[in-house]
Amino acid sequence: MRLRGEVEAYADGELTGAHRMQVAAHVACCWACSGSLQLLRLIRASLRHSPQRTPPSLASARVRRFAQDLSAPTGRNRPSG
Repeated sequence: MRLRGEVEAYADGELTGAHRMQVAAHVACCWACSGSLQLLRLIRASLRHSPQRTPPSLASARVRRFAQDLSAPTGRNRPSG
């Protein structure tokens, strides 16, 4: 647990020089940190290969709702005015 932040920084490529080598040596002989590193790499790969999804904007949701209301039969969900 003490090296968790170090393993995350190592996985992100944030460590340099001797510190990087020290964490790499530790990960090579520690099954817990090795597993954490593998999990971080799998998560990163999964995120890299998944499609980017952004939620629709509130404005586009309102426009879609308005269009649905306009196309609804008279008397049902039709805005008054």
